[in-house]
Amino acid sequence: MVRWLSRKYGKIVQPVIEEQPVRIPGADGEFEEIPVDMSGPNPNGEEFDNLYLDMNGIVHPCTHPEGKPAPKTEEDMMREVFLYTDRVVSMVRPRKLLVMAIDGVAPRAKMNQQRSRRFRSAQEAQQKEEDRQNAIKEWEAMGKEVSDEFRNEKGWDSNAITPGTPFMDLLAKSLRYWVRKKLNEDPGWAGLEVIISDASVPGEGEHKIMDFIRRQRAHPSHDPNTKHVIYGLDADLIMLSLATHEPHFKVLREDVFADEKKKRGCHKCGQPGHHSNQCTAKAPEADLTPKGAPSAPKPFIFLDVAILREYLAVELSAPTHSFPFSLERAIDDWVFLIFFVGNDFLPHLPSLEIREGAIDTLMGIWKSSLERMGGYLTEHGKVKLGRAQIILEQLAMREDEIFRKRREAEERQDRAEKRRRIERDARDSAQANSMKSSAANHSQLSQAGGLTHRNGVDYVEVTPQTGAGGLPQKPTWSAGEAEKEAEKEKGKEQPKDQKEVASMVGSNKSIVANRMALRMANLSAADMIKAELSASTGGEAQGEAQGEAQGEADAEAADTAEAKDDVEMEQEKQAEEQGAKDAGRNSQAAAALKAQLLGGNSADDSTIAETDASPARGVKRKADGVDETDEADDEEQTDDDTVNAFLEDSLLPPEPAMIAGLGIKQPPPLKMLGNNVVEQDDAVKLWEPGYKERYYRSKFGVELSDVEFRKSIVKSYVEGLCWVLEYYYQGTPSWQWYYPYHFSPFASDFVELEKLDIKFELGAPFKPYEQLMGVFPAASRIHLPEPFQDLMVNPESPILDFYPEEFHIDMNGKKMLWQGVALLPFIDQARLLGAMATKYPLLTEFENFRNALGKDVILVGSKHPLYDYLEGLYGKRKAKEPVPLDTKRSKGIAGSVLPDDSIPGTTFDSPLPSMPDILNDESISASFAFPPQSTPHRSILLPGAKPDRAVLTPYDKDQVRRGGGERPESNGFHAMRQRDQGGPGFAKLDRGGPRGGGGMGGPGGGGRPSYGGGGPQQGSPAGAYGYGSPYSAPGTPQGSRDPYSGYSYDANRGAGGGGYGYGGCRN
Repeated sequence: MVRWLSRKYGKIVQPVIEEQPVRIPGADGEFEEIPVDMSGPNPNGEEFDNLYLDMNGIVHPCTHPEGKPAPKTEEDMMREVFLYTDRVVSMVRPRKLLVMAIDGVAPRAKMNQQRSRRFRSAQEAQQKEEDRQNAIKEWEAMGKEVSDEFRNEKGWDSNAITPGTPFMDLLAKSLRYWVRKKLNEDPGWAGLEVIISDASVPGEGEHKIMDFIRRQRAHPSHDPNTKHVIYGLDADLIMLSLATHEPHFKVLREDVFADEKKKRGCHKCGQPGHHSNQCTAKAPEADLTPKGAPSAPKPFIFLDVAILREYLAVELSAPTHSFPFSLERAIDDWVFLIFFVGNDFLPHLPSLEIREGAIDTLMGIWKSSLERMGGYLTEHGKVKLGRAQIILEQLAMREDEIFRKRREAEERQDRAEKRRRIERDARDSAQANSMKSSAANHSQLSQAGGLTHRNGVDYVEVTPQTGAGGLPQKPTWSAGEAEKEAEKEKGKEQPKDQKEVASMVGSNKSIVANRMALRMANLSAADMIKAELSASTGGEAQGEAQGEAQGEADAEAADTAEAKDDVEMEQEKQAEEQGAKDAGRNSQAAAALKAQLLGGNSADDSTIAETDASPARGVKRKADGVDETDEADDEEQTDDDTVNAFLEDSLLPPEPAMIAGLGIKQPPPLKMLGNNVVEQDDAVKLWEPGYKERYYRSKFGVELSDVEFRKSIVKSYVEGLCWVLEYYYQGTPSWQWYYPYHFSPFASDFVELEKLDIKFELGAPFKPYEQLMGVFPAASRIHLPEPFQDLMVNPESPILDFYPEEFHIDMNGKKMLWQGVALLPFIDQARLLGAMATKYPLLTEFENFRNALGKDVILVGSKHPLYDYLEGLYGKRKAKEPVPLDTKRSKGIAGSVLPDDSIPGTTFDSPLPSMPDILNDESISASFAFPPQSTPHRSILLPGAKPDRAVLTPYDKDQVRRGGGERPESNGFHAMRQRDQGGPGFAKLDRGGPRGGGGMGGPGGGGRPSYGGGGPQQGSPAGAYGYGSPYSAPGTPQGSRDPYSGYSYDANRGAGGGGYGYGGCRN
């Protein structure tokens, strides 16, 4: 989502200017670090009032970081959290308020996702530990010594970052200690109020923050021009920030694409626009950085929500309708439509993929349906179901085409990947042969005494050639020697996977001698052999995708493939034909192996080895070597039936078993392709007729004809949409509601929505231990009190079925392992709580403390104007009822306070042994409660709000109207629609021929910027598939060709020039 937003609305991304600590030599010669002075002006040229930290976005990367060793102890983890938090606070420099919110117990709707993540995390940790133990055994088998430290090393379970665990209790205590330390020692913190909402306070961290902001907005003391910054890693922070309708909001996060940007362009100079073999730059100077030096910290970026509002004002504007346009209401509709593409509480609709431009498709439908709807989809966090029906009807009309286009895009990507793999293999083979040849020559020269080694350089003795013209002599091998040499090279070049197949299957003679044993072999082994035989010639594209970045590369390669010239396409066609021949020979080899496994009749033991020499199916070999076509008599047909029966009964897996508790069949097994890329047989095939029947049978275990069941699924999904929207705008509508399925219905299943009666009961959140029992696998039970652990592993436990040791993954058409759906049984709340009730009397006092619900805490230093006011809470008569904050002293922050357990002016004990106690603590704390929500949150700008100065230029706005900045990341239906039409008021592009002129854009800027367009004398963006500069030169003569993009355009006409084809404009 962040990638899509930053590409479509480029100006929302702003690099953070960060002042670094200064290192100076100390008196003892050691360097001392001078911390950043937070009291100085912000180097970003803007001052901020409030900073909100979604602390889970800090704790996770600090406890199990990427690219560097993880901290060894939990105390080390706390130190990392302190350093990271200090860095974030120093770069923002809030002047009023710092809020630190840790995830508490989540609503039941979120617990399904949490359960899936934690089960998968435990499974990955178990696999890593097994790999480590195997490595130890291999190391010892080689006679190497393994240290006791490494042998006994235990990995840290990241599932500990869940409310109710001892780790979270330590985190809460450590943060309170560290904040007090900063308030005592750092002058930049003197004017700050700090609110800590730890894991004992129910609610997700970011939603606790948004609840705080909504309640402040409803209080008269709130400044409508408060400048907010929120830090976190979740993309939904952008939607949540929009939902506040505060005009000044930024989202702070690490630039997770920074490393990816560095890798783009020429490998030699790092600049885009050319390859390294075309580079004329000087070779870079040697890197003198000492090995082991710490890498530079990742840069940060701001995502400016105010500028995003500017973009959306243009994007969401539509022709005049019978009702007035409201930007705030339109933004709410946009946020609601995003939920269809993906959120943490519901699976997305099958027809909507963000990589395919699904959001643009939904916005096009929304614009064209506004008049028919007669108003907006949402109102202050409530969904207008009748209007949502209209949107879904329009989407349903496109569903079949969406699935078909998606399949075509996948096949293009597979072809592109196959071509790249062939080219890569050819390069690798040539390089390997060159290295072998060089090594062989080096060895021969050394043995012949013709090689001299001096000062690290090899010198070769050169002797004059005796042949004519100095040409080398022709080799004088005999035919027998040549054949032996060829056999030797064949053995050397045998691919690894063929060798592995040979090792698994054994020699041909051993197969014949042990047919019965092979027939009884495990079916999965037979499947493996088939897969290995299929892979040996690279039949289907296996895909060495590398996460999102590689997914983009695949899409770009697929697009480039469409623009290849005739010569390249002919080469690709020949390569595919050769691949088909190889696959045919492979099929024959597999059939021969199959016959051996069956114990069928065979002329001799060399059947498996016969590939090229074997006749095609249906052709008999005559004694004199002349073939004749077989007429497919009854005997041949019987043989084919036997083979088919073998495939059905032996090599193919048996009928899948049912998954306990879900009522659906087990999905096909996963085939791991490396780099977290997997392959799974797709039983649904959305692109083929009958997909709805297959989908409901596979995903829900029901027939399509079961209309009542489909209605129940639809109602649950609509409840989910209403729940999520209200959660974003008004707070938790129900702590107990959840979507009880792993998959979503189709858009075409949503009918008669206006008849649905959607209501929620608020209920109460789970207690921390109840959530732990609901989301943890048995492997993470160590974080629970011992009495509860028994319920997860005891065979007599009444809830043992909640904790399967193994579970199935349904990839649901995806390729990356993390995108798969973990088919876990849903928790039965009544059974869970009933089983736990018998264990509560066995808990210790500390264990009961960890299970109690806590309160937020507010802290200030002695120089803050609120200090004296809070000190009054600790007089002889301690306050017993909440006391409202004095908003004049608190800088407008509203709420109420009560004294807590700490006493001002005393020693505050450190929870970390290596860090000192705070003597004579000059900070003060109190329990804090948010102000009441006197009125529901309204989607309006508050009176007195002053938006920032506009940033977008007329050109930026024109770009938005024409479809945004960069093209969609894939070639599916949505992307093609975006290229073909410009939405309301934009004409469809007229595509040019494959080699002819480009098509003409629609009048008045109808041509998409991907292909040209622009007004008089205005250079327009070059083709999205351009090879160099993304912009064409202003004033380029009409009908000329952009030398950088390879696509034509017309810079002198209002009509967009340049279509799909090369050459000039076709006007």
